[in-house]
This record gives sequence, C-alpha cells and structure tokens, in this order.
Amino acid sequence: MTENEHHMVTERTLSIIKPDGVEKGVIGKVIARFEEKGLKPVAIRMVLVLEGEGAVLKNRDVMGATDPAKAAPGTLRKDFATDIEKNTVHGSDSPENAKTEIAYFFPETAICGYEWRK
Repeated sequence: MTENEHHMVTERTLSIIKPDGVEKGVIGKVIARFEEKGLKPVAIRMVLVLEGEGAVLKNRDVMGATDPAKAAPGTLRKDFATDIEKNTVHGSDSPENAKTEIAYFFPETAICGYEWRK
C-alpha cells in the first residue's frame, strides 16, 4: 500500500452518466465498473453519488481522460465514449466540487447507507 492509499478517506463524488451513455444502454455496465473499483452507489436518479475511499480520484480513474482518444484502455470513456463532447460520464474534480454538485442534485435525505455483501 502506498503512502497516499494509506491515508485515503471515505468521501462522496457526483457521477453523471451522460445522455450518450444512456442512449447506448450502458448504464448497468458503468455502475458495475464503479462497484468493481470499490465505489458504492449511495444515491441514484439518472445521476449517481458514489462513496468510497478516495472516491473523487478513483471515479476519475475509472472514467479515464476527458478525451476518449487519450483515455487508457479499460476506462469508461475509452470503451463507451464517442468523442470529447459525448464522453459518456461526468465526475466531480475535487471533494469541494463534489459537495456542491451532490447538493445540487440530491437532498441529504436521498442518500442511503450502503452495505457490501460478502
């Protein structure tokens, strides 16, 4: 475990599956990728709030580069995006912006606890 990983804290981030992702029918695949990386969907409308250790950075890693041509193989944008405008997903870029974006879409009462089943 690296020094940065050791000091990660649980946080929340906003994640939006953009219209092109909805049209392609990849909502479930997108959510499954986040869960596989340890991010818990604690609120879902046609927008997600993901929770987990280092959620903002981890979400951005799963999404890949904004430009799908520059995104790493296996990232959401590399696999599902059409171009830089239709790049399938949006994610908060900082914990501070995540708080603002989450509050815009979800009242605190809409966010649920999530317990992983083992």
